[in-house]
Amino acid sequence: MTKYTPAEIIAGGIQDTRESFADLYVELHELRQEAAYYYHRAFVDDGPEPQQEGAVDFHPSPPAFGGKDLEWPARRVRLDRLTQKGLALYVHGVCTALQERDELLRQIQDAEHDIERTVIAMDGTIAQIVNRHLRYMTVLERRTKNESESAPLTPWDVPIRQPGTDQYLPPHP
Repeated sequence: MTKYTPAEIIAGGIQDTRESFADLYVELHELRQEAAYYYHRAFVDDGPEPQQEGAVDFHPSPPAFGGKDLEWPARRVRLDRLTQKGLALYVHGVCTALQERDELLRQIQDAEHDIERTVIAMDGTIAQIVNRHLRYMTVLERRTKNESESAPLTPWDVPIRQPGTDQYLPPHP
């Protein structure tokens, strides 16, 4: 009879369940790549080179970053050889993987939202807001400049009615 450690049983439940939603990892990766491309187009570069449509420059990680070790897959767990306690551990691994799936779905929604915001930025919405703000700043600057300078006094050239009477002041020559 094959004996499994509790860690192997939990890892087996996680691994078997992850295989059912492996496509979510691919989808999340593609969405992040698309979001990075749109962000680059919106905020870094005006437009891509014609031969690089849809591609962002590759920037490798620094040498001390790590990531060179391979993860050893867990040994396959045969469910027909598990006791009741072993099955409970396997179910615990499945529940852990399902929580991971829920987190992946949330990250996919966030990535889609980021893409929408970046596409809005690319459409010129941010440019319009900035232009509107700059126009407001120039008008405000002009107003404050005009308020600080006193307007020259000029005599009026139309007759002015005195309040409460029917009499008019003569125009100023």
